[in-house]
Amino acid sequence: MSNTELVTESLTEHQWGIAHAIAQTLVKEQTDVNELGKAIAYLRNAVNLNQTDANSRFFKYLKTLVGNGRQIGHSGKTTDYYRSIDKACSDCLKGFQGDARTLLQILGWASRLMRYYKQENSIVETAAPKNITEKPKIKPKLSTKNISGSDSDGIIGINRVLARPHKPPKHK
Repeated sequence: MSNTELVTESLTEHQWGIAHAIAQTLVKEQTDVNELGKAIAYLRNAVNLNQTDANSRFFKYLKTLVGNGRQIGHSGKTTDYYRSIDKACSDCLKGFQGDARTLLQILGWASRLMRYYKQENSIVETAAPKNITEKPKIKPKLSTKNISGSDSDGIIGINRVLARPHKPPKHK
């Protein structure tokens, strides 16, 4: 699959929970989302090259970043960012048995969710899954507060009130 192809697969509820848990952990630790993006780019490259060991390469890459963060970092915080990313991924993706494309989707959504949580400055707690192979016991509760495009039931999509065409005022 190339970078331009649209991925239409969807995540399971459990995988969504993992994405939320990673995002929440990293936002709480004030990790720079751009550093996560660099790690995701590494994984994406491995996936595009069809490397069969892309998952293990990704986790090894995170360890390398932590070990060499001072030499490659641009600020004094870079090593801490890498450490946070490595810990969050190791904790939340422990025992990950899925393919690299699924891992890439989870991390891509975690990155997007980080931006949302930072912008909204409100994190709804979800329990971090213990193991990706386990099924979640409860659904993660998602906040619909201040989400544009959500309807009255909290379902994200087209808000019927906002989707109505604007009617200009009648002139006399």
